[in-house]
Amino acid sequence: TGINCWAYEFHTDVGKVDITARIYTQGTWRTEDSEGFTSPKTDTWDLIQHRNMMLGEGKWKINGSLRLYGSTRIVYDGLHDYGARQYEPYTSSSIEGEIREWYVDINHGRFFFRLGRQNLSWGESDLFRLLDGINPLDMTFGILYEELDDRREPIQMARMDVDLGELGPFGNI
Repeated sequence: TGINCWAYEFHTDVGKVDITARIYTQGTWRTEDSEGFTSPKTDTWDLIQHRNMMLGEGKWKINGSLRLYGSTRIVYDGLHDYGARQYEPYTSSSIEGEIREWYVDINHGRFFFRLGRQNLSWGESDLFRLLDGINPLDMTFGILYEELDDRREPIQMARMDVDLGELGPFGNI
């Protein structure tokens, strides 16, 4: 389950700052005894996965043409600390955090420029990635149970858009 936990906005002498966070926890219990090639073997109703995550982001709009952005992901997978005893010998749980994205936006007239570690997606990716092939996916994190937006790995890139206006029946070229 996910919960939007809090958002905060404040104004400084140099622009506006928005800080938001989303915190969620996700657990999985086995509904029948494991069999076959499942390792380790677990019993019915054993906790076999429990992930706690916080996604935080900050936006600083310095003025009409300059904006800074940063986001972080902090994960604690507690299975090895308090899950089924069969998981104890594998590893111990830890809290892992990383800076996911950071970039600067410069918007001046018809020109937009973004530089930094960022995600670039075209369209909505609900079940599969039709046009969303720019950023690689982190397949070690939650496999199919995580949203594609959370699995997409930001990469260093520069992005530039130029608005050429309208041409005949076409707008926003």
